[in-house]
Amino acid sequence: GGDGGDGDQPATAEPGSEPAPDTTVITGEVFAVRMAAQLATGLSDNWSQVRMAASVASRRFLLALPEAQRERFYEQLLPRICLNRYYVAEGVRLFSQETWRAVVGDRGISLVERYIDATITFYIMQTRADNHAVREAGCACIAELGAKVRTPAMAKHIPDLLQALIEAFNDDSWPVRDAACIASGRFVKCYPEQSAPRMAEFYDLFFQHIGDNIWSVRENAAVALGQVVEAFGAEAFAKVQEKIKAYLPSAKDQKPTSSATPALENVTQFGVARPVSPGGDMIDSQQGGPKRIRYKAGESQDPDVSEVSIMLAPFHTRAPPLTVAHTTSLTQTTRLLLSHSYSVCACVFFSPPPLKLM
Repeated sequence: GGDGGDGDQPATAEPGSEPAPDTTVITGEVFAVRMAAQLATGLSDNWSQVRMAASVASRRFLLALPEAQRERFYEQLLPRICLNRYYVAEGVRLFSQETWRAVVGDRGISLVERYIDATITFYIMQTRADNHAVREAGCACIAELGAKVRTPAMAKHIPDLLQALIEAFNDDSWPVRDAACIASGRFVKCYPEQSAPRMAEFYDLFFQHIGDNIWSVRENAAVALGQVVEAFGAEAFAKVQEKIKAYLPSAKDQKPTSSATPALENVTQFGVARPVSPGGDMIDSQQGGPKRIRYKAGESQDPDVSEVSIMLAPFHTRAPPLTVAHTTSLTQTTRLLLSHSYSVCACVFFSPPPLKLM
């Protein structure tokens, strides 16, 4: 008819009536995909509380699924769980280590190699996060990759990983620089040929950081230089020896206490990421590794120790002349480096045992 008919108009609810219910059906498949995406976001959040909540939910989510269905979410979730094993917040770190063991068992290395592209992309992203604790964890994970993973698929990512480490070396946060020292030394040692084009930059950063006002940064920079010497031999030793000759005499001029920034107070909320060793909570969940102890100058050496850090006492004007004669029983001064102009000097000798891979 001419009146247009009500059938051509969409139905509308009467004023004051309830809206029509949403009849969209969300299947288990759709829900699982959405859930995994949200968990991935939470596992990479800058807030520790959010990471912790997402970690709890992720473990329940994965373990509730049969193994065949679980693996479809590994590419999305495993890189995040893997990184959180090194997160500075202890609750997140320990819970993630337990989750890793419960979910992957003894297949950790093989699964990381299978999803290596997603893993490296996520690690590099985390080294550039706003939270310095996240950036530390990213460096620790890159060090672990260099030490544990030997897949050809790594090759195309090495330039990007080296760039991420160099950026972390220039971070405003000293714990991130400390983690970068550890990661860079291990990574360069594992991939010397691929690292060679960037070594000029790494040498400058290593030598700069052996004069840092944070003792652990100085020590880890010296350890890293020892690893560089192991990787590049005589060429690297010549560069290190030149610095040794310049820095050892300068120890006589140091004051009892000194600081590069005496007006500043260290109020860092989080500690430093622990150095990566061949044991501990690594990808393969193996325990053990080299002993690491400290000696005061003149103390006897333990022949069974594979890694030694010798912390020399502060030099004072009335103290005896600084000597390194007690080091002759080790590898001479091949991996010896002294920081200068600060109250504590670090002599580091590093000779790790062969790494066992699964």
